[in-house]
Amino acid sequence: MSRVAESPSLPAPFPTVVDALRHHAQHQPERLAYTFLAESGEEESKLTFAQLDAQARAIAVELQKAGAAGQRVVMLYPSCLEFVAAYFGCLYGNVVAVPAYPPEPARLQRTLPRLQAIVKNASAKKILTTQAIKSMVSFFTPYAPELGEVEWIATDAVDVNQASEYQRPNIGPQTLSFLQYTSGSTATPKGVMVTHANLVANTLALTGSVKTHKDSVLVCWLPLFHDMGLIGNVIHAAYVGFHCVLMAPTTFLQNPFLWVKAVSDYKATFTGGPNFGYELCNRKVTAGQRATLNLSSLETAYNGAEPVRYETLERFFELFGPHGLRRSALKPCYGMAETTLVVSMTSMDSTGPITMMADGSSLERNQIQPVAETHAGARRLVASGNVATDATQRVLIVRPETGVRCAANEVGEIWTSGPSVARGYWNMSDETEAIFHAYLSDTGEGPFLRTGDLGFLREDGELFITGRWKDLVIIRGTNHYPQDIERTMEQQHPAMRPGCGAAFCVDVKDEERLVVVQEVDANKVSDFDGLLEKVRSAITQNHGVQPYALVLVAPRSITKTSSGKIQRRACRALWLSGEMEKVYEWRQPELAAETAKAPKAVQPAAAPAAKPSPAAALQAAASVTAPEESARHTATKPTPEVHAFLIARVAEEAKLAASLIDPKLPFTTYGLDSAGEIMLTKALEDFLGVKLAANLTWEYPSIDALARYLGGEDVMSVTMTEKRKLAERASR
Repeated sequence: MSRVAESPSLPAPFPTVVDALRHHAQHQPERLAYTFLAESGEEESKLTFAQLDAQARAIAVELQKAGAAGQRVVMLYPSCLEFVAAYFGCLYGNVVAVPAYPPEPARLQRTLPRLQAIVKNASAKKILTTQAIKSMVSFFTPYAPELGEVEWIATDAVDVNQASEYQRPNIGPQTLSFLQYTSGSTATPKGVMVTHANLVANTLALTGSVKTHKDSVLVCWLPLFHDMGLIGNVIHAAYVGFHCVLMAPTTFLQNPFLWVKAVSDYKATFTGGPNFGYELCNRKVTAGQRATLNLSSLETAYNGAEPVRYETLERFFELFGPHGLRRSALKPCYGMAETTLVVSMTSMDSTGPITMMADGSSLERNQIQPVAETHAGARRLVASGNVATDATQRVLIVRPETGVRCAANEVGEIWTSGPSVARGYWNMSDETEAIFHAYLSDTGEGPFLRTGDLGFLREDGELFITGRWKDLVIIRGTNHYPQDIERTMEQQHPAMRPGCGAAFCVDVKDEERLVVVQEVDANKVSDFDGLLEKVRSAITQNHGVQPYALVLVAPRSITKTSSGKIQRRACRALWLSGEMEKVYEWRQPELAAETAKAPKAVQPAAAPAAKPSPAAALQAAASVTAPEESARHTATKPTPEVHAFLIARVAEEAKLAASLIDPKLPFTTYGLDSAGEIMLTKALEDFLGVKLAANLTWEYPSIDALARYLGGEDVMSVTMTEKRKLAERASR
């Protein structure tokens, strides 16, 4: 990233985010700070810097009265400006904010325990939320009784007039600002301790790279509880003092066009997201919609948080370039919660994504050998930004086994140090020592943060990420990058879902063997034996390793983090436990004769019953009512038509023939996650011409129940007794 001193347009280096926001409230009080867009794309709410400052002060007073100063307080909100005000209220009141991932109703067994673990690890005694969500606490405390024991504070009910009572506590650069819980295991989520100094250092490094200033405009659809949404967007805008336009992730998922439309409408200069966001626009935004856009204002469209696919960015530029998008705006980046956010960002003077071709076989030996694009076995690598010009941080490439710096053109673990590196993990001293306090074994230099990521640095400072050290597939002393094997498998048939595979090693008779799990659109495959024979041949030919098992699973079965990264270790554990629900599996016969699968007709396997819960409301709009109060939306079409429509849409989403859809089974049977259910509800709204409650698929979790309800029949929503039975059944 560029050095801060090189840009005169950068903000003054305020010592804390509180100082920055208070400065903007005093010097540009009527300037628009945040705009929130409704799911229609229209403006729903706004905050000027003065209004935000007043709300933050009022919430800080409320928290101080509640004795929360210095305590950890969980924040549980849908995407809304109430979250923004509450977060800054925590900072103003010297309260350690703990933004939490809202539980997913379709995956309650995994996501609700995660929230419980965060509350326990942080020793949180209070939860901030909205009035609507607070009113629903009693609905999900039967599953998590301890959540009923904490104090719930609805910040949208706080009297803004008490802002005048605010007295600033002792807040300095080393004051702990918040805990960013990473996407670790459900049982042991790790809370990264981020100080005000960390926030300031990372924001200045980011602004030094992308040159944002008070006249910049930002558009963001990312979750606000995630570091990229919170730090890279909300805090970034507040510190520099420019306009930030927000929309909920659900709005983007329902209609990806609204993201690029907002960029066009507001003449945004800064936006971005993970690779899948660009891929979704490539697939969903129509030519007619693209024709209405003018993206010429856009200076930075960052791409990070998951592997950057060169093909995705090329396609995005091909589709949106004719409508003003400049290739130079496409900026891959790299970072993590442990470094506050950003480690590297493609510089402003770049003409576009920087790539290089490397020999694949050399790469598997941790060596970089540049080759021509036509070279047999060449692999295209995408740089994730330049680190050579940032004098405030150091980035080293280190041999993870020995702690010695790598030689030139050698792949190793990325280690970094500097003011953006967080303090450590909350209440986890051993993990903090191992990850945040690494020293070079030969020189004693340190401490460094061990990122766990593998990569290399070119002489010009461009950083290339090649994979995760702990995810490496190592067979007979040879390193294989799982994403390369996964890409080989997905390329063998159009039915393979891109970016939805997991390659890992298992021990078979004291030998490391390869297993690859891949999501598949099963109705597009007529010959599973032939397909997997092709896959086995391709993996053997391209990577020199024989698979032990190849597993095909239904769409949305692969475990991912909240930012879209494949959780290979979680997939491995699920496969080893025998609990993975499979469409088809092949195992090497001579090694697993008893468990080898014979060809079978593809049928949707019985899935655990739906686990409907009021937790769904945590993802809904702030105005969502309790289940028994949900407004009835009588369909304008008879039940059979609604029934047929739902079967067709679920079949399309699950990539199955309509004849294979059982309308009595829960939506989760067919792989519909929260995003899929959101898109199903939106399709229903368009079909029926009425507005539907955001949590409708939770209340009526099957095609039969939902169709009958929408058809005006007397159908009761799932009762709490039924919910407990479903949850008990699912946990067995």
